[in-house]
Amino acid sequence: LMKIGKHQGKTFSEIYSEDPQYCRWACKTALTGESSSSSMTTFAAYVQHRWLLAIHDLLKQARPDSLKGHQLAVTGEPEELSRSIIEDLIPLLGGKVLTSKVSGATGIVAGSKLWNGEAVDQSAKMQQAKSAKVPVLSVDDFHALVASNKEKVDLGDTAPKPQGKPKAKPKAKPKGKAA
Repeated sequence: LMKIGKHQGKTFSEIYSEDPQYCRWACKTALTGESSSSSMTTFAAYVQHRWLLAIHDLLKQARPDSLKGHQLAVTGEPEELSRSIIEDLIPLLGGKVLTSKVSGATGIVAGSKLWNGEAVDQSAKMQQAKSAKVPVLSVDDFHALVASNKEKVDLGDTAPKPQGKPKAKPKAKPKGKAA
């Protein structure tokens, strides 16, 4: 149980699920030495452990270049992975992160809440995505996308098409006697 602060009396799991902004703040505070509380340090270690498990699970199933041709925006504060981690993973897996404009995006990864606790639907990026008909992906959808073995994952009409011409199959050599 958290022994101090605004979440005093709650379990670490409850705090992690309810307040991603607080989780980031707690980690920063503990890592910079601004807090000497053992409860805060333990909570920060718990959060970092959860983040590492989520990254491990994602990368264990990720297909190299699974995001090649995708341009993704990220909005809101995902509970499962921090927004910055998702933004760092996108280019690592061959995609491009769109930070300010959503037009031209093949998808937008949406967390559950904004940094101020409001619903993610209120974000400017989500409004742009709706008007541009950009597919919205949950973190689970993002995970499925990077783990897919398919050449192309259908994200709707705006998904990238496979690049280049299909490779021709090599012709079979005629069987003959060796000289």
